[in-house]
Amino acid sequence: MSLLDDVSIVVTPNGYKAGELYAVIPVPSDGAEEITNGDFATDTDWVKGTGWTISGGSATSDGSGTSFLYQIISNAQTKRFLIEYEVKDYVSGSVSIVLGSAGSDQLTSSSNGVVSGIVLWDGTSDRLNFKSVSLIGSIDNVSVKEYTSADMDVTRATAATRVDENGLVNYAEILGDNLTTPLDFTTWVNSSATDITANSFTTSGVGEGVFFSLTTNKLYKINVSGVTGDISLRYRDGGGGGTVLGAFDTDLYFDTSGLTSPNIYLRSLSATTATVTSVSFKEAARDNVPRIDYTGGGCPHILAEPQRTNIAKYSEQLDVSPNVIDNANYTSNFYVSPNGLTTAPKFEETTANDRHGFYQYQTVTSNSYTVSIYTKQINRRYICLQSDLTSINQFTFFDLQLGTVVSEGTGWTATIDSVGSNGWYRLAATCTAVTGSRFSIWGGSVDGLSNTYVGDGSLFTFWGLQVEQGSYPTSYIPTSGSTVTRNQDIFTRDGIGSLINSEEGVLFWETASLVSSDVTRYLSLSDGGVNKINFRYTSTINQIAVFMNVAGVTQAAFTVTISDVTILNKFAFKWKVNDFALWINGSEVGTDNSGIVFPVDTLDRLNLADTNGTSSPFFGKVKQLQVFKTALTDTQLAALTS
Repeated sequence: MSLLDDVSIVVTPNGYKAGELYAVIPVPSDGAEEITNGDFATDTDWVKGTGWTISGGSATSDGSGTSFLYQIISNAQTKRFLIEYEVKDYVSGSVSIVLGSAGSDQLTSSSNGVVSGIVLWDGTSDRLNFKSVSLIGSIDNVSVKEYTSADMDVTRATAATRVDENGLVNYAEILGDNLTTPLDFTTWVNSSATDITANSFTTSGVGEGVFFSLTTNKLYKINVSGVTGDISLRYRDGGGGGTVLGAFDTDLYFDTSGLTSPNIYLRSLSATTATVTSVSFKEAARDNVPRIDYTGGGCPHILAEPQRTNIAKYSEQLDVSPNVIDNANYTSNFYVSPNGLTTAPKFEETTANDRHGFYQYQTVTSNSYTVSIYTKQINRRYICLQSDLTSINQFTFFDLQLGTVVSEGTGWTATIDSVGSNGWYRLAATCTAVTGSRFSIWGGSVDGLSNTYVGDGSLFTFWGLQVEQGSYPTSYIPTSGSTVTRNQDIFTRDGIGSLINSEEGVLFWETASLVSSDVTRYLSLSDGGVNKINFRYTSTINQIAVFMNVAGVTQAAFTVTISDVTILNKFAFKWKVNDFALWINGSEVGTDNSGIVFPVDTLDRLNLADTNGTSSPFFGKVKQLQVFKTALTDTQLAALTS
């Protein structure tokens, strides 16, 4: 029998949208219809509260305050359902779905039309309620079907970067359709232009052209290409000349947050006839978008990280205060940076017998801090990171030719990691701050032992400065004038009891921790409470633990030290009455032949966190998660984890 014959859940770095990571197995499906008389053909099967009547093929509310129309759906709790209904003859008020006797309002409507959505039935009873709040109107065509899917909910509520399949550092984002397809300036708003065609217009002087209105409080990715004529690309809020957005023939971003009438303006700089080959205005979603990360090359992984704040206010504009350039000539936007754009600066050292580079003052507290920056070898082979964040000045040297850490300052832990294929490295160093508040990044002497030397005009570059409180570096957080916080990633999926066999099975995961030891980080299969299977990276270096509790009582527990938790390892936990085992990387490392299992239909959720889905969240790399409905054989477990 193939392992695929028995696997019920497979989650890999696959497709996604904002707020959701798609599972490979199972294919999302709808079950049988759970509602009786959903078309209200007869005045039966529904319990009517004050003001509700059923006749003529619909249920009608007369606006009598808050009142319920409901039907019992057997065995509905902790399951997910696709619910749909239609509002007709709407006059006023609102109607919403309430699951159970004390659930919250969902799928609310205050207008005519079809309402649908996928909801988790987490109420205290099996009642499906239509809640009228002074509704004057009718509902019809009610449908309730169990929705089966292992797609994971993703919560972060902020943007976040990752390394993409091309080795570039950029935001994980979802792009909408092009709002200007096909390109037609006759549909734009005219601002004194003449002879307007689909892709050209004529102006008689400065400040004329055409503009396209956008929606407030959204982020747009914009590209205007193939331009001839004397015009500029600008953004504005309402009227006026606006502000230059950027150059043509390149991808630009425009955030309309806080604007009331945002628009993109193609504005003349003189009397001219302008033609444009293509225009792309696409809405970009970044919040809650899961990160499929290709760091290190090869196959990707799902990236989950803690909340961190970059307190370096200018991560790419390194010549802006509080950054101070020292004994070097600075040219901005000179090299292609790790994000694929020409935004990395050039540093050209002077002939001073001194340090060459830049420094920054920061106010810190007595905690672990990590400083990181991207660089590549231009002329200078060695780079020095100096800091008095600790009680005395400390120097950490990196070799950009060999890609190695030459030496670490006392109390510092340093790393150097290759990024992409264009010679870029990310340098990082962590220490526990005691006194002082300055850190510096310099070129190193030819022997890599000193940051003070007579400069010879050598060139070097830096990009993506990050200073974060924490004991290890996390993904790049761009800043431009203020500190920026990236929230932690949370991955959960509940209401999947039909995909889990509580009485026997296998939980398989291929993961890596972000650090060799941290506070406890969980991955769990559970009922949200005292029935659970937990995997965790512990606070002991390179140690993992797996345990299974039934009604709060431990039935099996394994604690194992492995060679390196920061690389991808394969784990599988098998459970069956009096038959528990843990496998790691092709070998059985623990067995327990005494213990009970969960009652039928107990387990119903998979979380990258503890059983409640939020505490002790998993931070690391996830290559794959799988759940099997049977306790696999030793041969199968060896193959699965090899």
